[in-house]
Amino acid sequence: MINLLGLIEMYNTFNTNTVYHEVARCLLKNYRKLDQLTIQQIAELCNVSLSTLTRFYKKMDYPNTVSKFPELVGSTKLNYSYEGQYYQKNLESGQTSIVSYINQLKKGIDLLYQSTNETEIERMIKEMILCNKVIFIGCPMPQEVWRLQADLTLFGMESSAFLDPNNQYIEMNNVEDGAMLFYIHYCKPAVNQFINAINKNKHKFTKIVVLSNNLNHPLIGQADYEFLFDGTETEQDFVLLNICMNFIGIKFKEISKSLSM
Repeated sequence: MINLLGLIEMYNTFNTNTVYHEVARCLLKNYRKLDQLTIQQIAELCNVSLSTLTRFYKKMDYPNTVSKFPELVGSTKLNYSYEGQYYQKNLESGQTSIVSYINQLKKGIDLLYQSTNETEIERMIKEMILCNKVIFIGCPMPQEVWRLQADLTLFGMESSAFLDPNNQYIEMNNVEDGAMLFYIHYCKPAVNQFINAINKNKHKFTKIVVLSNNLNHPLIGQADYEFLFDGTETEQDFVLLNICMNFIGIKFKEISKSLSM
């Protein structure tokens, strides 16, 4: 599923006056049938040469060679059918209703409340302020991270929260010592690559923070701060991650304001 999200992200954020944007548009428009085509047929569908499609594939940092693209699409479609649920539906009726949706969200908020340690969040923020930079990583990136970045910037702190995981990996590789790493662990397909990058560079970070919807995330016991809740592995978890980031932003604004007075 992360491969499709990356393609959507590229289409929505990349320079629209390039052939790569047109390739992304064509692939998204025809995504449902790409796994039934050969790579040559896909190039013809996008009205580009195979070499151009190959360059696009490398630019997206997709695994293996471009010839595997139809298989990649097929696996993404399969994964999305199992992992792309908005919320846990009623197992008996299987029906969606606003009542069941809100009730499920209420349960999630209650679990988030029970697992949130406000004192730990305040301690983490005070240590964040002492770092020379904050690097946020994760895919997808909760939009409330960018709201927090506004407050970090106004307080005079440097930070990054790239949408593209490839840029996040580059940022970790190039970061100078003394930064804080803030990892939002949500999307399972990207876990191994993120963990490998973190382990490779963790000596550079003064502090490592993990926010996760999994009580048994891969970095358990290795991070300085772990803010965890028992999620349902649905899109509602992403809503809860944004709520948590929103609260962290509120506390940062309070603490930074008190330090500026």
